[in-house]
Amino acid sequence: MRGMFALLSLYAIPFIEALVLALLLTPVTIWLAPKIGYLDHPGHRKVHDRPKPVLGGLGIFAAFQAVLLGNLWLSGLVARLPFPADSFLAELMGEVRVHQAGISFIRGQLSGFILAGWMVFALGLFDDKRGMHPLLKLSGQLLAGAILFYFGIRIDFLYEISPAISAVTTMLWIAMVANAFNWIDNMDGLCAGIAAIACLFFAMVAHQVDAQVFMVLAFLTLAGACTGFLYYNSHPSRLFMGDSGSMFIGYNVAALSVLASYTTSHTGDGLAFFIPLVIRAIPLFDMCTVIAIRLKRGKPIYLGDKNHISHRLVDLGLTHRQAVSMIYLFTICTGMGALLLHRLNTTLRIIALIQVAVIFLVILLLERVPPRGRNGAVGP
Repeated sequence: MRGMFALLSLYAIPFIEALVLALLLTPVTIWLAPKIGYLDHPGHRKVHDRPKPVLGGLGIFAAFQAVLLGNLWLSGLVARLPFPADSFLAELMGEVRVHQAGISFIRGQLSGFILAGWMVFALGLFDDKRGMHPLLKLSGQLLAGAILFYFGIRIDFLYEISPAISAVTTMLWIAMVANAFNWIDNMDGLCAGIAAIACLFFAMVAHQVDAQVFMVLAFLTLAGACTGFLYYNSHPSRLFMGDSGSMFIGYNVAALSVLASYTTSHTGDGLAFFIPLVIRAIPLFDMCTVIAIRLKRGKPIYLGDKNHISHRLVDLGLTHRQAVSMIYLFTICTGMGALLLHRLNTTLRIIALIQVAVIFLVILLLERVPPRGRNGAVGP
C-alpha cells in the first residue's frame, strides 16, 4: 500500500508542477502579447468583438518543457541522495531509480521528441504572427514526423512490415493529430480541456499496460499544463492559445501516443492500435466531418468555417459553456471505452468499439437537427 502511495505521489508531482507553472506563466503571456503584436483581431468568423492576446501557447509550451526537462535532470541528481532507509522519500526515490535505466534507454528518442516539438511550436508562433500558407504549415508538421522517425519514434508494427510505410504513416499521423487539435481550438476552453482529458486517459492506459512510468509522467505533465492554461481560457476567455498552442498540444499527444505501448505479451492483439484512436476520437471525428462538409460544398478543406461540432451544438440552442461541456463528456465516454480495450477479450473489445461508434451516431443525429434562431424557432 505504501509503495502504491509512493508511485501515485510520483505521478502527481509533474501534474501539479506543470499546472502551477502554467497558472503563473499565462498571465505573463497576456501582458507580453500586445507588446510584441500577438493579438487576434475580430473578423467574420470570430466571436470576440475586440482584439485578444493569442500567445497562450507560450505558457503551455514553457510549462511542459520546464517540467519535463527539469525533472529529467533532477531525477538523476536527487536519486543519488541518501535518505533514511524506512522513510517515504526513500521509497519515492526508489521508484525513480527503478526507471532511470528505462529513461536512459530512450534518451535518443527524447532528443528527437523535444527537437520536433520546438520546431512545431516555432511554426505555430510564426503562423500566429504573420500567417502561413496551409501547405507550408502541413510541410512543417510532416517534417516533425520525419524527425521523430529518424530518432526512432515510429509505428513499430508497420515498421516490421515496411520501414517506408512506417515512416509515411508516422508523418501523416503527426500531421493529422496536430491539425485535429488545431481545428478544434474554435471555442474558449475546448482544445485545452479535450487535451487534458485525453492525456489523463492516456496516462491511465500507460499505467495499466506494463506501468510505463515515463509515459504516465509525460502525459500528466501535458495535462497539467493544459489545465493551468484552462483557468484563463475558459469562457469568457482572457486569451487564446493560438496555433502555437494547439499544434504543440496535438504534436505532443500524437508523438507520445506513438512512443507508448498498448500491448503486453499477455494481452497483445490487432485491436490494440484502436486505443489511441479511441481516446482522441472526438477531435479526429470533428476534423473528418468538417472536411466532408467542405468537400460536399466545393470549398477548400483548409478554409475555416463554423461547421465544427461545437458550432453546431450552439446552433441547436446550447450556450457556449454547455456546448464545450457536452464535448468534454463525449471525450470522457470515448476515453472510458479505451480503458477497457486491453483488458477484454476480442468479442468484448468489439462491443466496446461499437459503443464508441454509437457515440458518434448520437453526435451525427444532433448535428442533423435544424438549427434554432435566438427566439427558439427552427431556422435554416
